[in-house]
Amino acid sequence: MKATLECLDVCYPDYFTGYHRPVITIPVFNNITCKEVAQSIIDEMNSAWDYYTNEDNGFSKTELLIIDEYVRELKLISYDEFIGEEFEEEQSEDYSIYAHFSICRMKYVNGMSFLS
Repeated sequence: MKATLECLDVCYPDYFTGYHRPVITIPVFNNITCKEVAQSIIDEMNSAWDYYTNEDNGFSKTELLIIDEYVRELKLISYDEFIGEEFEEEQSEDYSIYAHFSICRMKYVNGMSFLS
């Protein structure tokens, strides 16, 4: 199983139930571009020291390389929108929607994928 950075969910913060690994959380808005998401991930990684504390609480060196690779690939995507119009009605002025990312290893059982 290859480890990759995956978008776990895009939702209001009180709907996210968490994950057993460190999570990168960034605010998103309607029609946010892939390049803006990539830059937000970089900014979040640079501003949060606890991503780097140690391998027990943060990301390992290998996982940091996986994150860098994901960000590079995200910047190369030809279409612009990371989030489509389906979130347009859900956005409110009172609350922000967030995208939650983490390192995952996909497990496939009977053609269905699961996070492991």
